Amino acid sequence: MKRGFTLIELLVVIAIIAILAAILFPVFARARDKANAAACLSNLKQLGLAAMMYVQDFDGHMLFAAYQFGVSPSPRGYISTVGTWRWHEVIVPYMKNDDILKCESYKFNSVRDPNSYGYNYSALGGTYSPTGTSRSTQGVIDSEIPEPSLIIMFGPRYPLGGDAVMYSYTSYYCLPQIHSGGDNFCFCDGHAKWMNFGVRASTDYYWTYWNW
Repeated sequence: MKRGFTLIELLVVIAIIAILAAILFPVFARARDKANAAACLSNLKQLGLAAMMYVQDFDGHMLFAAYQFGVSPSPRGYISTVGTWRWHEVIVPYMKNDDILKCESYKFNSVRDPNSYGYNYSALGGTYSPTGTSRSTQGVIDSEIPEPSLIIMFGPRYPLGGDAVMYSYTSYYCLPQIHSGGDNFCFCDGHAKWMNFGVRASTDYYWTYWNW
């Protein structure tokens, strides 16, 4: 005669499975977050390399955050409602694929500019203006940057909108802080690393990472 599980035995098995799931799911989530952070850092390194190749081909001129190229479709197929191409659209020839513009932990959702990263337009160039007097409107030559290993070039986009890493007049708490309480950034010399600006603000003058 075959004997089946009793109700108590079945409940014990379910309880054990539930306990194991409660223990293992956070572990899996942390492992996934670590993998996403590593992929994000790799993305920024590749973006830095693409930007450096662009700079070399254009006589040392750093990128602008946006370019006044009219309303025609951009190289990546987007039609801007404001009549500009974004920084990442002009470096398409230097990028292997669009995937390096996307962080799985920070999927910025915008029809106009669907990527996860922003550019430090405040220090390096916003949109060119023949009558402008600031670096944001006149642009920057790479040799003009006093400490390229300290000035941020790329990072996560401002959470509430815009194409910048952060608003030029705000502080570190505007960043998403999605990777272990910090974010990944690429600097003007092409290197990328993780930083926690909440900690940096208590030990450094954090504004120096965005401007000089």
